[in-house]
Parts: sequence; structure tokens; C-alpha cells
Amino acid sequence: MKENHRGEERRNLFTDDLTFALVMRDEAICKGLLERILPETEFGEIRLTTKEHPLFSDEPLTIEQQKSLKFDLDAHGVRFDAYAKSEQMWAEIEMQTYTDDQIGKRSRYYHANMDMDYLEAGKPYRNLKPTYVIFICTFDYVGAGEAVYFFQSFDVKNGLYFDDSRYTIVLNTSCAPSKVPEQLRPLFAYINDPDRIEDEFVQAIEERVQKFNSREWRSKQMTLAHLMENAEERGRKEGEARVKTLMEKLMEDNRITDMKKALKDDAFMETLLKEYDL
Repeated sequence: MKENHRGEERRNLFTDDLTFALVMRDEAICKGLLERILPETEFGEIRLTTKEHPLFSDEPLTIEQQKSLKFDLDAHGVRFDAYAKSEQMWAEIEMQTYTDDQIGKRSRYYHANMDMDYLEAGKPYRNLKPTYVIFICTFDYVGAGEAVYFFQSFDVKNGLYFDDSRYTIVLNTSCAPSKVPEQLRPLFAYINDPDRIEDEFVQAIEERVQKFNSREWRSKQMTLAHLMENAEERGRKEGEARVKTLMEKLMEDNRITDMKKALKDDAFMETLLKEYDL
């Protein structure tokens, strides 16, 4: 677990990636957040996608389960965010606490993935639902001092709206309180100061946060961190052994040129590993 500057165990906050994802597993909270961010949008009944991750399961997590755990090391395939669906729309919500100049391209990637998830092969494009990608930022990503930035496609030259039903919303919780829409003020205040509980919705969020600060949940997180560390170490050692064996075989076969190329070219290294069935 993380510690504060005094060496004390730090409390998990709503803005922490994993805590945010766990809190947002509550459908009422997820829908309540969407209603505050998009007050004029009809969502219908919200359903949350299932996360294949040990911490999203109610099953006990123990060291003995290590062999059954599968960790996806592809960062683009693992996202601890909120992914909601309804008959009217799809939405992905992400907490962002550090400056990231790739938010625009990440938004593009998320929209594309939602479309591919939804539209089955052979189905008409008219079946696509509006998609919303929402970033809750604790800094001003755009830099214009506004609380809410709402992006959609349009013709730059003529200012014409392009109806692709794709929307990206970026919130800036660091903006001046006077600029925050009324329905978002309690949420922004809470994100900026976790001790400020100004309405029932924020109270519901805080109760979930407290749940994931319990001794049981902290133990579960520490156990998972230990398992992941062991899995990564095992993978590193196995990888080193494969490369060492490959180098020996190439030496035996007098493939010195291929040895040199493999050490500089990862793709070629993988080709040789497959060639030698390693």
C-alpha cells in the first residue's frame, strides 16, 4: 500500500484508479454521475460491463490461487474504468489525475473499441448507439479555464455539425468554483477535498470508498500486488532463459549474423524463437 510523507498508510481515495473503478461498479452511482455530467441526456437502464479481474470478484483472493490468475500485460487491453451500456447509449468514464497529452487519441481508441464491441458482423451502421467518452480530470487538460469541455465532430470551415453520435467530455475539477455547473459542484468539491460531503450522492460515493479502505480490501489488494509481482518476475526469468537458449542454438548452427541482428531487432528475435520452437 502507498504511504504518505510521514510514513503512514495512505487512505485510498475516489480519485485513485482502482478505487474509482471499484466505486463505479455500483450502477446507481454510475448512472447518477452520468446524469450530473449530461443532465439533458436520457440514459435509460444502465448496465455495467463485467471486468475479468480478481479485485472485481467477491471470491477470496489467496496466494494459492496464483496459478489460476491470468494477467493481461497489454496496457491497451486493461482499463480500470467505468463502462456503462443502455438501450440509448454507451459510455466510458475515466478518472485522470496526471497530465496526459494523449487524452485525445485515447478518446479515439475508446470510441473505436465501443463501436467494435457493439456492432456485430453484418449488422447495419444505423444500429450504432451514441458513445460518450468522459475524462474526469483534476487539472485543466484544455487550458481554457472551463469546468466542462464537450467535443463532437463538425466541419471546421463551415461550422456544420457532423452527426456521427460520438461525444467526448473532459471535466476540469481544478477550475474556479464559480464556473462549475450547479449539479456538479458537490462532486467537484469532494474530488478536490475528500472531507467535503455536500449531498447524498457524494455521501454514497464516500461510503463505497470507505468499503474499499477496509482491512479486508487492503489485504486483497496487497495479495494481488504480490501475485502480480511474482508473475512478472517469473515471466522475466522465463524470457531470459529462452533468449539464452536461442543464442546457444544459433552459435551451434554458426548463425552469427542472425545472433547480432536478433539482439537489435525484437521482431526478428521473436521470429527466431518461433523457428526454434522456444
